[in-house]
Amino acid sequence: MAAQKLSFGEKVNLVVGGVGIAFSVLVGAVTNAFPGRSKASTYKLRFNLYFMRTFSRFLTALQIQSITPGTEDNYKSTVQERSLQPNSVRFDDGTQGHWIGNSKAPVVLLFLHGGGYATYAQKGHFVLASDLVSAAESKGGSLGILLVEYDLAPNATYPHQLRQAIHAYKYCVERLNISTSNILLAGDSAGGHLALGLLSHMTHPQDGLPKITAGVGHPSTMLISPWVTFDLSSNSMKANRLKDCLSQPTLHTWSRNFLGQAPLDNYNFPLGAQRSWWSPMQDIDLFVIAGADEIFVDDIEQWVDNLKEAGLKPKYHRVEGEAHDEMIWSEGFGFGRPTSKSMFEDWVCSQVAKREK
Repeated sequence: MAAQKLSFGEKVNLVVGGVGIAFSVLVGAVTNAFPGRSKASTYKLRFNLYFMRTFSRFLTALQIQSITPGTEDNYKSTVQERSLQPNSVRFDDGTQGHWIGNSKAPVVLLFLHGGGYATYAQKGHFVLASDLVSAAESKGGSLGILLVEYDLAPNATYPHQLRQAIHAYKYCVERLNISTSNILLAGDSAGGHLALGLLSHMTHPQDGLPKITAGVGHPSTMLISPWVTFDLSSNSMKANRLKDCLSQPTLHTWSRNFLGQAPLDNYNFPLGAQRSWWSPMQDIDLFVIAGADEIFVDDIEQWVDNLKEAGLKPKYHRVEGEAHDEMIWSEGFGFGRPTSKSMFEDWVCSQVAKREK
């Protein structure tokens, strides 16, 4: 996706937003010096979480898109830094995908990135993908990861991104002739939300969207901090608001941008779906990770309970001391390797090993 162009008025507002961020950061540098039970454990972590909340609160999605590197830019810089071979492809609808690892590997992980449908895939997404491939190869496996460069809101609204994810999946099963049993699906945050929409479409094809005719069953799936509801009233939304990188006002704006004029339905509101909606997915091998300090955690756990009541057997892990989606940003901010990332690597390695026996 090309860099977002702003109107003159939007550029003026960007300057105003930048001033607001600068002032708030100065205030935050002082207020975050004081620890508390409702805050993150260290000053460095408190300040960085505060900065991320402030950045997304003061700037619109279009402004963020205009000043940050695009998905393709982050892909190219990551593969160059890691001496990898770039390999980008287009699906039948023109959507672009970017390969990390062996595109001809017997096992492919289709990766749907997060960012509230408002931000591009970060370098952290591609670094994670590269590390997953390296982990699989270190154990004698072969893995290709295909990250989907879907279009962002507010210029693209629901169900546009779901349509793009469907085309990406069809590319794997129809053009690459990979069986469902050899496809892994993963998504973080909004990417987890999109992955759930894709899984729902496999089971309950949505009118007006391409049908998935090839393959049987559901791919083994990893969801990291999935966005399962646009409601903001859970206890963790309030209790963890100073421990997380997301804020309620930002989520409210981003969800409205994403939905546009579309109503809520079972594809875009996983937490609201009846148990009977999930019952046909009892064959799925599903692993869900959430941070104990993230504002999504209560909603994620309620949704996991709904799946269990529907007869599914998801594996769920609540990682103590972690905020939202830490495996994407933690190392980039100098906090080291989060537990959740090691869990994802272990899951990928076990999935690849099972398929290569």
